[in-house]
Amino acid sequence: MRADPRIKALWKKLTQCYGTRFTETYGDTPTDLWADALEGLTDAQIAYGFRIVQKQSPVHPPTLPQFEQAAKSMPVAQQNSGGPNVQTQLCQYASMRMSPDVLARPWTYLYRESWDDTRPKGLERCAECTAVVIDLGDYTTATFTVAQMLEDGEGHARVMRYFGPQPYPTERQMQVYRASKNVLGDCTNDRD
Repeated sequence: MRADPRIKALWKKLTQCYGTRFTETYGDTPTDLWADALEGLTDAQIAYGFRIVQKQSPVHPPTLPQFEQAAKSMPVAQQNSGGPNVQTQLCQYASMRMSPDVLARPWTYLYRESWDDTRPKGLERCAECTAVVIDLGDYTTATFTVAQMLEDGEGHARVMRYFGPQPYPTERQMQVYRASKNVLGDCTNDRD
C-alpha cells in the first residue's frame, strides 16, 4: 500500500464516521485500489465527496464507486469559490502555530499537478497546493502539509472558525491582514 497522506486522512475520517462498519468492510488501512482511484482528485473534491457521502448514507459506509461519484460531482463553481481555498486555509494553519517573527521569513508553496474532468474543457489541468515550507534560517525549515492540517481536526476547525461565517474574507482582505501581522506570502491558489 502506498502512503498517500491525503488518503490516510480520508480513511481516518471515514473510520471515525462509520466505525467498525467501515473497517470490517475495507480494513484498517487504505488499499491500493482506493489510493489509485482517488489519486487524481483534488483535496477539495475529496472533502466534498466526504460531506456528500455522509449526507447520502449516514449509517452505511460508501463503496469506492459511490465515493468517487460524490467527489467528482463537485460543481466547478464551488471548487473555486464558497470559502477560503486550501492554500489560504494552510496559510492560516501555519500562522496559528508559529510566532510572528518566524512568519515574516520566506515561505515556499509546494504544488502537485492534478487533472480534473469536471473543469471546463481546456482547463482540466490544474495545480493544487499540498504544503507550505517556512525558512527558519540556518538551513532549517518548518513544513505544514494539507494532510497534516486535515488530520488535526481541532486545528482545522480553529482555522475555519477564524474565517467566520460566510461570506469569507476576500483575498485582498487576507493580504491586508497578513501585512498588518507582518506575515509574508501570497495565499492564492494559482491554476495553470
